[in-house]
Formats: sequence, structure tokens, C-alpha cells
Amino acid sequence: MFDNLGGLASQSGTRIIEISPVTGLGTSLFPLADDTESVLFSEERGLVRLSEDNERALVSVSETGQVLEVDLRNGKPIWEYLNQTSLSGFYNRIGETPDVDFVIMETRGADYVARDFVETVLGVTAPIGSVPPKAN
Repeated sequence: MFDNLGGLASQSGTRIIEISPVTGLGTSLFPLADDTESVLFSEERGLVRLSEDNERALVSVSETGQVLEVDLRNGKPIWEYLNQTSLSGFYNRIGETPDVDFVIMETRGADYVARDFVETVLGVTAPIGSVPPKAN
């Protein structure tokens, strides 16, 4: 479960927890209490998607544009993505100069996709990310 404001203040206050259906008590999965490097904060929205084996989770923080994958066995992040985009193309088209080069865009979630789905979309069997999508 994505717990917006129940985590430690030193880790920005947001955490991913597992709630026991028997006791109703929550256990922090990320960030762990002794983790001094991971920071997770979302005042309003976030989403957690578990992998099929329940050993990893994709965590999306909507307002900061952050997506990270967490190893639930050890509570460590595996990778992180920040949804940012350049404004220069837009400003060039309208003949202005931007005050900033990049902006952070919101995310609405992330999900695991089956390899056979990706291979169907790409039209080939190859490592994900190594082949551009086929032309229509």
C-alpha cells in the first residue's frame, strides 16, 4: 500500500507498507527505517504495482514524476526514472526563450508488462529496449 504521510519524517514521510490481514498492522517495505539514502514523498497521489512473483514493486509518485522499482526482499531501489521533458522545442516554435530548460511531468502509474506482449507489439523476439517498434 502507498502510505502518503505515515513514514519517517527523516525520509520525507511517505512509505510503501504491507498490511497484515490478520492483525491489521503495517510493515514498512520501502524505505526501511535504517535507510538513510532513500527519500520518498507524495502529499496526494501514488501507486504501487507488484511483480508477478511479489519480490519487486513499481512505485509511482504522481506529482514528482518519479517511478522506481524496489526489491521488496531487501527494501533497496533497483532503478529510478524521473519524467522530465525539455521546453525548448515549444519555446522555439513560439519564438521565446524559456526560463528553465526542463520541467517535471506528473506520472499516473507504471506497470509490469509481459514479455510476450512486448514481443507482439515489437514484432520480434529481442531484449526489451534493443529494437525500435515496427512501422505500420
